[in-house]
Amino acid sequence: KQVVEDVRDEVKKMTKLVGDLLTVARTDGSANQLKPVRMDLVAAAQQTVRIMRPFAEKKDIVIAEELPKRAEINADEQKIRQLILILVDNAVKYTPERGRITVSLQEEKGGVQLSVADTGIGIAPEDQERIFDRFYRVDKARSRRMGGNGLGLAIAREIAEAHGGAIAVESEMGKGTTFRVHLKTRIKN
Repeated sequence: KQVVEDVRDEVKKMTKLVGDLLTVARTDGSANQLKPVRMDLVAAAQQTVRIMRPFAEKKDIVIAEELPKRAEINADEQKIRQLILILVDNAVKYTPERGRITVSLQEEKGGVQLSVADTGIGIAPEDQERIFDRFYRVDKARSRRMGGNGLGLAIAREIAEAHGGAIAVESEMGKGTTFRVHLKTRIKN
């Protein structure tokens, strides 16, 4: 029975890896055509929080939302949802029990800033420049155990940049991490 469970876990990890590799391959080639639509970024963030809340609650982590009523942007909705999910999922993975995650959104001139802040373990300064590189993992053993393959943040950056935006990180060891994604209200086709 244990062997079957171990095999099932490995299959889940391999399935996620293959999916992530396909996403990366698509971003490298011409297959990565954005399909922009008018979307509400607030609704996308709220849905992601609803999806992730049960996982956070298992660790007694609170996910707070600081969101306006609505924030419309012109973007590829599926990719933006994937970007938000990557950031919130990482925050849940790397925040210890009884921690806090805050998902916030501020409108800026010509765009919006989405922030995902946590009270997690933090990222060392020497790793902060490399975390957006493909296959880079700060703690290989922990990442492997948690199902990470070092592609999530690389995909997040590629999605932000494909939309003419940017992603940045601020972190302090033992105090937490904040990812900020700047997206334009309209993208150039």
